[in-house]
Amino acid sequence: MSIREDLETFDPAADVQKAFDESASIKFDNKNLPPWTTRRQCAALLLKCQIISNTGKAAKELVNNNYYPSILRDVIIVLWVLSLDADEVKTINALTGAEPNPDDLEKAFDWAERVGLEYGNGLFFEGIEIMVKILKEINASTFSVEPGNGGELSKKNSTDQLGKSNSLGAQAKQADIQPSTS
Repeated sequence: MSIREDLETFDPAADVQKAFDESASIKFDNKNLPPWTTRRQCAALLLKCQIISNTGKAAKELVNNNYYPSILRDVIIVLWVLSLDADEVKTINALTGAEPNPDDLEKAFDWAERVGLEYGNGLFFEGIEIMVKILKEINASTFSVEPGNGGELSKKNSTDQLGKSNSLGAQAKQADIQPSTS
């Protein structure tokens, strides 16, 4: 199955539970890795991992072409973040800023060299499979399954940014229209 088919055949009703069940079974180079958590996702995003944002050109190119320009960098970041213990992930998340900490990126690349992760080798392709699995988990978290007429219905959860709700705008307009009590 191709990466495109793997991502496109996402069945929310079945895959939501499967994603959570499998989140603790990530293996790389025959070693168990911790589950992908919000803290790990934030650390990867701080390190400018394009694919984990699951938006834009990188995700589209991965699905369409099984490749995008920063794929090796993203594989290294995702796998390195997964290799860290919880305290190391906390340290990355504590150092927020516009640009990633260059020391963290150096540590990630040094780690990749130590484990033998190179573009095109088996570990690289194993890393891509892990990224796709994580993307499926992220996608699963954006769907909910609700009982419906005669079966279950999948519903996409809201991905609106907080504070950007249309209902808030309507309430604000209503408040402006109400007569003054003074």
